[in-house]
Amino acid sequence: MYTIKDYLKSPEIQDALSEENLDFVYSRFFKKWGANSSPSPLTKILIGANIQPLHYMTYIPKYMYVELPVKEITIPSQVSRIEKYAFLRCNDLEKVIIKHDPDSLEQGIFAECPNLTVYCTEDCIIIQTYCFTYDIPFKII
Repeated sequence: MYTIKDYLKSPEIQDALSEENLDFVYSRFFKKWGANSSPSPLTKILIGANIQPLHYMTYIPKYMYVELPVKEITIPSQVSRIEKYAFLRCNDLEKVIIKHDPDSLEQGIFAECPNLTVYCTEDCIIIQTYCFTYDIPFKII
């Protein structure tokens, strides 16, 4: 399994991030406040909003947010694919907001997230079906 730093240095996102941004992301969010630290200063993230180059992300790569100590995540509309285990073991994750249906949802994207509820719009049939299939609570917003 990748560590967050390994993933951030992988060719899959090298084009989007400079070396300085990789170090910033790693040191500010993952190294300093890892999954086992408590309390985490992160409570909410909007994917791509806080770090300028990430706002171009069109997919969430596998293992991207493993064990991220955050309570709420909003997935923007440009994300068309969420790869396997993207949010694996995010034990603090309580709320994922997604207002569109991605083209592709791989297995286990929310595996081992015991406190999670997904909030989606009524027309998010793929998200609702995914949640129903994997016994993930969801609410219509």
